[in-house]
Amino acid sequence: MRKTKDILIIIFTFLIVFAIGFVLIGIYVIQDKYDGNKELSELNSNKRIESPIVGKWKVINSNVEPFQIISNGKKLYLNTIFEFLENGKHRVYETNKSEFFSSVSYRIDGQKLVMVDIDMVFDYGIENLTSDSLKLKIRKIPTYFWTDENLSEQKVKDKVSELHKSGVILELIKIKNGG
Repeated sequence: MRKTKDILIIIFTFLIVFAIGFVLIGIYVIQDKYDGNKELSELNSNKRIESPIVGKWKVINSNVEPFQIISNGKKLYLNTIFEFLENGKHRVYETNKSEFFSSVSYRIDGQKLVMVDIDMVFDYGIENLTSDSLKLKIRKIPTYFWTDENLSEQKVKDKVSELHKSGVILELIKIKNGG
């Protein structure tokens, strides 16, 4: 009888500790989501952005092609158009004459371009920004590299290693008068 009582006390204690841990993890997750939503709501507000980044830009150089923007898995090539609107929206076009296929929110935070796509937040490094040139660094390696047949090739392994160190670099020029 005494042994059964001791086992029940141990089980009860374990369940209480487990429940407390579960509650603490839940509080942490809820707090993290709340902080993220605050950042999202700030990014989605209608603040006017005054920066040389506002306008249409054409990708003229990249250290990897095709490249990908983080929020969209589509393969992109030179001459892709990025448009940064004053209202904090970012659009991507395959060419200057095509319809945009990606639209996210953005803001400038020091030397970072912060992009928000629904509930995901991504940072791009701003290497250089003037009134007519923009150089971005993306730390995410394009997803098409991650196939078994690609990773077995030494050339691809070397490129992945290089991109881990340098990131994907995009060089853009501003399109005058909207192109």
